[in-house]
Amino acid sequence: MATDGAIATPANIYDTGWYTGSALPGTPGASLIDGHISSWTAKGVFYGLNNMQPGDQLQIVRGSGQIITYTVVKKQTYADTNTDMSTALSPAVAGTPGLNLISCYGKVKPGTNEFDQRIVVFTKQVM
Repeated sequence: MATDGAIATPANIYDTGWYTGSALPGTPGASLIDGHISSWTAKGVFYGLNNMQPGDQLQIVRGSGQIITYTVVKKQTYADTNTDMSTALSPAVAGTPGLNLISCYGKVKPGTNEFDQRIVVFTKQVM
């Protein structure tokens, strides 16, 4: 978490970051993982995130070696200034642990190196 309370983004496009204000993967609630789709010159860890569709599966490996499988439920884009963080921090299916992935998306704002949207992919744990 950044000092202003915002989600800190990974410095490296190949890394992800778990938002410490969210649940741990595999526990009740929703885990929020942040990563980059790309840099100006290379594909990032979340490259293709926008292509994920309901029913797609992904896995996360916890530090203990436990593998947890999730199924995509939906994806949502938000304006960068109006991202619904309450929803991003909530499970896609109430009562089922979720893993939500967030990244910058859209078009570059003129005169900046910032994107104008955020994309969130909402998943539910396969039990």
